[in-house]
Amino acid sequence: MTSASARKTKLKQGRYLRLTRLRLSLGGLYPLICLIIGKYVAIYLSLGVGLVVIGALLRIYSSAFLSKDQVLATDGPYGFCRNPLYLGTIIIQAGFGFMSGSLIVTIIGVIFFLFLYFKVIEEEEKWLLSNFGEKYLEFLRKSPRLFPTFKSFSAVFRTKGFSTATLATNKELKNSLAVVIGTALFLIKYLFELWEFPINLW
Repeated sequence: MTSASARKTKLKQGRYLRLTRLRLSLGGLYPLICLIIGKYVAIYLSLGVGLVVIGALLRIYSSAFLSKDQVLATDGPYGFCRNPLYLGTIIIQAGFGFMSGSLIVTIIGVIFFLFLYFKVIEEEEKWLLSNFGEKYLEFLRKSPRLFPTFKSFSAVFRTKGFSTATLATNKELKNSLAVVIGTALFLIKYLFELWEFPINLW
């Protein structure tokens, strides 16, 4: 096993593996809970759909720059913030929260996913530092971890490093299909008034 392969294997075990399984499981469970308890609130639904679209587009765009475990992505959205894929996911989850019609459910979800993803990022940063060394340290100084700054905002529009082949390899379009289906289920539920959750969470 090569040194790079050994480091990659070491990352994908232990605490990181547990956190990854948790974020993947809850990433699907949270929208489902929001759908089940959802109550139609027009302004929240509109805001939620908008956030889901923004988050999905950010993830698709970011995937076109990312060659996983091979090259350190620093261009485009990775200059915007170091973890645009995770930022996109958090925005999507916030969108599903708003689609539930409950501000409380939205706030709880956003706080939880922020906490979870910060823990995942901490583990990944250790691996990235060991894998890319000084180049990653320079990246740390230039790009914010998760929340873009005014200074970093323009970097999202830089297309150096963009590759449709990379986007296809990362299969983000397939992941986005699940987001589209999830959004459609909310719209169908509210349009046809399919059910109403018996407990008032609003």
